[in-house]
Amino acid sequence: MVRRIAGPLPAWFTALVGFAALAAPGAFAQTPTEDVESVVYEPFPEVETAAYQDDSPLDGESIDGESIEGQTFNGETLDGDILPDPESGAGNAVEVIEPGMINGVEIFDPGAEYLDEGTYGEMATVLSSADDFGVCNWYVRADLVLWVRSTPKDRLLAVDTSDVDDALELIQLPNPLSAQATSFRIEPGARLTLVRNLGRDFQNRDHNVEFVYLGGFDYSDSVGVSSRDPRMLDTPQAPENVGGFNRSDRQEFTLTSDFDSAQISVRLQRRPSSDKMVLSPDGRWTRQMQPTFLSSIMGGMRWVRTSEEFRWDSRRNGVSEADFRGDYDINTENNLFGLHIGTDTAWQTSSFRFEMRTQFGALVNFAEQANTVVIVDSDPATTVTGTFVRGEEDEALAFIAEMGWSATYHITECFSFRTSYDFMWIQGIAEAPRQIDFDFPAPSEINVGANAFYQGLSAGFEFFW
Repeated sequence: MVRRIAGPLPAWFTALVGFAALAAPGAFAQTPTEDVESVVYEPFPEVETAAYQDDSPLDGESIDGESIEGQTFNGETLDGDILPDPESGAGNAVEVIEPGMINGVEIFDPGAEYLDEGTYGEMATVLSSADDFGVCNWYVRADLVLWVRSTPKDRLLAVDTSDVDDALELIQLPNPLSAQATSFRIEPGARLTLVRNLGRDFQNRDHNVEFVYLGGFDYSDSVGVSSRDPRMLDTPQAPENVGGFNRSDRQEFTLTSDFDSAQISVRLQRRPSSDKMVLSPDGRWTRQMQPTFLSSIMGGMRWVRTSEEFRWDSRRNGVSEADFRGDYDINTENNLFGLHIGTDTAWQTSSFRFEMRTQFGALVNFAEQANTVVIVDSDPATTVTGTFVRGEEDEALAFIAEMGWSATYHITECFSFRTSYDFMWIQGIAEAPRQIDFDFPAPSEINVGANAFYQGLSAGFEFFW
């Protein structure tokens, strides 16, 4: 009697049956049918004879003619055509063609001139290539720089108080736009650039480390004035009771200024585009560099040093320095340290390069000044005499900006000639004439609110290796 189970089977029962089936030996084995006969493969019979279409059998019978229809070979009758012999050409079934024709179709003009067979493998002539641009490991640039420096801000030092109406004479700090004083002359300096190429990235950009020195400038200027009447030169910078600089006959000053700068930077520079292929009139291909706009960015550390010396002398005619004398010596030094960034944009061809450069920097100025004042005056009205030595230091934020334009001619792949015009502006430095202070015996302060402007031309060479 079969008992019917109501409802679905339990899950545990289904799983148990499945595991039992998997565990049974030969669960998924199939027994081959007994009436299927085994297949036996027999080897191909060994070929002992061969026939060739060129009637020169190596072994066996020969076959003649371009067709084997009706011929016998090893006792068998053959039909069809034989294959062409690639060496002898016998039995070629392709239609014989005339020069320039295949099966009656013209493929080229037999009378035209074509490159000979040896020309096919020649490379295009390289007239210029972007591969030669900046591929060296080292690069140096040396420039002779001719720069002029702006003069310090005008400051009135002496006035001729003679009674003559037209006898007013002024002595001022140099101002290149004023006829009352001379200006700094153009001074020579040097700029040396050393670059190490670190390699090229996947975006076709060069990575460089560069060191630049700019400096060697030594500016100097002197100005003097004499009174028309004896002892009529006074200074508006000092009270009447200060001797040595009031009621003098002649006064003069000398101002000198130096400048040096060094920087180390990392530059990321784009390389020229791929070369172009140009077909010459003689039918030959040449490879030429494409004119390209290139750009670069750079950043790094910079040091700038500018120092000045100001010497102001006051004397009386016919009076020894033991009885009347006024000397004011001031020395200032600015050491600027900080960060700078810049960009370059250039139009590069195979022979020329035209470039515009900009740089900006924010630096900390470690400024200091020292002054020595010697006042000798035997006049009873003078109450301030003696020797005063003072000094002061301070730190202040300074800024520097540069811009330049240059043109470069590539004489060879490794040597170029260049010329440029550049200017530079520095804000936040201590100039020597701004430190004049007759408030004795109080200590002097340092003024770091001055600026300087440099500009001029340069010429030099570039060398790669």
